[in-house]
Amino acid sequence: MLDWSVIGVGNTFTSQTYPAVGSYPALTISHPALGTVGSPTSVAGNNQVSGTQTGNVNAPNWRIWMSCNAAGIGYTAVFNFSVPVYNLRFTIFDIDRSAGNWRDIVSLSSPAAFTFTQPLGATATGSGTAGNPWTGQTNVAGTSDAGNINVTFAGPVSTFTIQFLSGASPDFGAAQFIGLSNFLFCR
Repeated sequence: MLDWSVIGVGNTFTSQTYPAVGSYPALTISHPALGTVGSPTSVAGNNQVSGTQTGNVNAPNWRIWMSCNAAGIGYTAVFNFSVPVYNLRFTIFDIDRSAGNWRDIVSLSSPAAFTFTQPLGATATGSGTAGNPWTGQTNVAGTSDAGNINVTFAGPVSTFTIQFLSGASPDFGAAQFIGLSNFLFCR
């Protein structure tokens, strides 16, 4: 498990290494610097572990924070596994919208196939692909799971990319973020 509390609140995640276990080789999960689409403005806490309750989960989560002055700009985050993992599961938190301030647009890509579920009462629409991204429809409080997307890769998976973009006018300009839960997986 990649546990954000081990990385520590306020810290940037670059990599975490797990020792070999029996016949399973050592595993390193790495995350290079965030890539950009256009010119987003980084907000304090971007690319760091946050301790603030998000998605109705009161545990540390890793966040992308940004402020954008145009539609369709943002960040890409790539996660790499040195050895393929199986049954990778995590939740993307807080895909939402505040009319006139922000609209979260999120897609997930990988050579490995994934499935997703949403909690009862979920407000984000879309299927998470570049052509049909998850799109926030209403503002979601940190005490609600209505903006959450639960992702599962049956495996094997060696890499995945999350793209987080700003919405169309007038829904950009204010600070916006998404979070990621701990990663659960099997080797």
